[in-house]
Amino acid sequence: MSLDLGIYRSNEEVYFSWYLDDLVKYGYVSWYKYESKTFKLLDEAKSTWDKKLKTKVVATELHLFQDMCYTPDFEICFTEKALGIFCNGKPAIKRPYFIGVVEDEITNEYTTFIDVKGNAGSIYGIKSSSVVTFPYIQKIAWDKLRIYFQKIVPQKLFNDTFTPSRYLYTDAGGQFRKSKTMKNIVNIKDYVKSFH
Repeated sequence: MSLDLGIYRSNEEVYFSWYLDDLVKYGYVSWYKYESKTFKLLDEAKSTWDKKLKTKVVATELHLFQDMCYTPDFEICFTEKALGIFCNGKPAIKRPYFIGVVEDEITNEYTTFIDVKGNAGSIYGIKSSSVVTFPYIQKIAWDKLRIYFQKIVPQKLFNDTFTPSRYLYTDAGGQFRKSKTMKNIVNIKDYVKSFH
């Protein structure tokens, strides 16, 4: 039985939503949204050239390229409890996994934007174009907006931090998952203890 993607576009996005569900359950994330905001990174570009007609010259517009917009996969709002453990914002004994957190001084919310990628950056052995374009998007977004769009590979995230409780079971949900990618199964409580 295959995984029901629902609103998501890939298995990896579903797996990452399970990770976020555990963060919400334990009070480290107050909310998360899928494809909630689109950011304009570059304006469209046009130029003009003088077109000579029989009796006059007319300025003609030439379209060079479209504007560039980007929609991150996830927007996450961390709670103060997450600072220094899951995201930056407080001193920590080891580096928090999520970076690029933007604090809203009015609401005192800490939000970050995530782009979820597959393990090898490829789909069925064919390189995804986003593997090439995403680093440029990150740099442009930082330069123009001072927002860092963080790339997350769920299986690497699970091995580096904790494995979400739902991911321990197969996609159909009935049996314990047997996976070579699950090297270090740690639950969220044990992971948090490693920061104290």
